[in-house]
Amino acid sequence: MKDKKKKSLKPSEKSEMVKRAEKIILKIKEGKIVVEGKRDKESLKRLGASSVTTSAGKPFYACEKLSRLNAEEVIILTDLDRKGEQLLKFLERELWSRGIKTDVKTRKEISGILKIRDFENIDKKYEEFKKS
Repeated sequence: MKDKKKKSLKPSEKSEMVKRAEKIILKIKEGKIVVEGKRDKESLKRLGASSVTTSAGKPFYACEKLSRLNAEEVIILTDLDRKGEQLLKFLERELWSRGIKTDVKTRKEISGILKIRDFENIDKKYEEFKKS
């Protein structure tokens, strides 16, 4: 059986990851976001995101709200579990049907960098990442 050691990054690789994370976080802060629940929204607000909508069991209404806000593009930040994937697909379809572009790439990128599966503590995880 192989040893499962954490691969340590070279300083230049770490620097590139930090720069990439900073770009993604800036995009999140400036964009229109839709998340699953209240705790996700609160964490993103602490991070500095200014336009966060929760689907909170009513994804159709979240899409309606984003449409009324004249959103051109929405970053979907659902959890990386089965329920989150199903919600992602629903939101993507509903938003597209209203002529709103969706960004699902940001979700995968930031979760991969910060090693998170949900967005309830993204603010804390990002601070920890910057310090490490």
